[in-house]
Amino acid sequence: MRPLSHALTAALFMLTALVPPAAAQTEFTYQGALKNAGQPYAGSADLAFALWDAQSAGAQISTTVRVDDVAVQGGLFTCQIDFGVTPFADAPRWLEIHVRTPHDPTDTAPFDTLAPRQVLSRSPYSIQTRGIYVDDAGRIGIGTTAPQHELDIEGLRPVLNITATENHVTARPTLSFTGAPGPSIFQALGAIDFHDDTGAFRASIMANKSGPDAAQFNFITSDGGQSRLQIYETLVRAYDRLELSRSIDLSRFVSLSDGGDAQPSTGGILVLGDEDGLNLALDDNELMARNNHATSTLYLNRDGGDVRFGSHFIPPIFAYGRVNINGTLMSASSNVAAIDHSGDGYYDITIPGISPSATVIVTSGYTQSGRWTSFLITSGNILRLITGRTDELFPSDWPLSFVVINP
Repeated sequence: MRPLSHALTAALFMLTALVPPAAAQTEFTYQGALKNAGQPYAGSADLAFALWDAQSAGAQISTTVRVDDVAVQGGLFTCQIDFGVTPFADAPRWLEIHVRTPHDPTDTAPFDTLAPRQVLSRSPYSIQTRGIYVDDAGRIGIGTTAPQHELDIEGLRPVLNITATENHVTARPTLSFTGAPGPSIFQALGAIDFHDDTGAFRASIMANKSGPDAAQFNFITSDGGQSRLQIYETLVRAYDRLELSRSIDLSRFVSLSDGGDAQPSTGGILVLGDEDGLNLALDDNELMARNNHATSTLYLNRDGGDVRFGSHFIPPIFAYGRVNINGTLMSASSNVAAIDHSGDGYYDITIPGISPSATVIVTSGYTQSGRWTSFLITSGNILRLITGRTDELFPSDWPLSFVVINP
């Protein structure tokens, strides 16, 4: 039989219902017409199809797909072709067809190559999906033909925008994550991971359950180097719109690490403040105030107010001091104004603002025979401390320490 001439491509479209779901992802139906000496051919035929990157010459970029013993009636035939998705990388493709008539069960007769190759063009509706690529595993690429995940988006500056169009106060764009079922009350709910240009993990925002009805939000950074959390000052312009202004770098004020035991110079799991200046360090059993890598005074409600532990509270200390035996102040709070050694065993201390009903704790040095102490708050903001030996009737000098707690 003389070579056949390729006459017409009648249709090129994706199958949906006529093939199994797995194959329907990439298989399409090809319908064509064969003529022999200008007349429609009738009989059987073996067909072979291949994709090329040019109308002539060029390179074959697909495997050759064989469809044998195809019925041709009135010159028309229909067959299914599946090249997979790899050859279709959003670039022009030409279909080359090889025909052998009639069907050769011995597969020894040569094929005739029909010319020219046919360009494969998009159908009108598929134009709206240009730039979207789906590989054999069902992974979707937008801007890439090599997706590594269920959905990969690549571009110079890719943006995923979600816009709500309903004119209603409750209308809001939503990005929703649904966690997988699991037995743990701390089951993961979702995460957004951040990688650098080499693919290395740098940070993650993660949510997980925290008990039967609660949840927690976690900020995670990669090991090594210095990691920072920046929070922006915001200006509310509408009910659901925030405008970002200058950023606040919390790394100057807050640091989290596995620093272990808090030491005067370094350490601590949570550090609040400048590590080279004033800061507050917390480890698993200690709270420490520090200043320039040395210990500092830790104040609790320095300007007033109660410090409570459960149902109990510690009232703030109003004044304190330590008196030498000769009546001089060895140390004292800044509000202790003066001291007068008015007689043996008598020490009159001026403390402006002291309350007549203040609680005073007085301690003295101890001798073998023991000592007693007492106090009296008089007019003129005077705290009188009195001490003596337990085996003597009259007061006598001795070092004292005192703490005043105003009601």
